[in-house]
Amino acid sequence: MIRKYDCLIWTGKKSSDGYGVVRYQRKQFLLHRLIWQGVNGPIAEGKLILHKCDTPSCFNPNHLFIGTYLDNNRDRMNKGRSAIGERSGRWKLTDLQVIEIRRLYNTGEYTTIELGYRFNVSNHQISMIVRNLSRRIN
Repeated sequence: MIRKYDCLIWTGKKSSDGYGVVRYQRKQFLLHRLIWQGVNGPIAEGKLILHKCDTPSCFNPNHLFIGTYLDNNRDRMNKGRSAIGERSGRWKLTDLQVIEIRRLYNTGEYTTIELGYRFNVSNHQISMIVRNLSRRIN
């Protein structure tokens, strides 16, 4: 027996993002959207079907809720799943390196050019970091 709080995991075909995919009436659909419609009715244009459980292959209707792109982004941020700072994959510097750059610059012993060479980033990037215009770290 499956409790209502358990994920129902699709083991069939999946999208590249891990969402269950099914063919229905000669068209391909994301399973969680099809399930939502079967239980709750049509999905308004521009709306998404989101997962409370954050498991793309889950199709448990109790784990699904309707929302907008903004709702999806807020949900991701609130759950700490956003790729920001050093987790984004775009940054060359870790948060610890940014803290060290600011510490060294504040000693007055290093210029932004010297720190750029030391940390292998541009003078402009160092300038943005030391002026807190880039990489805000709490």
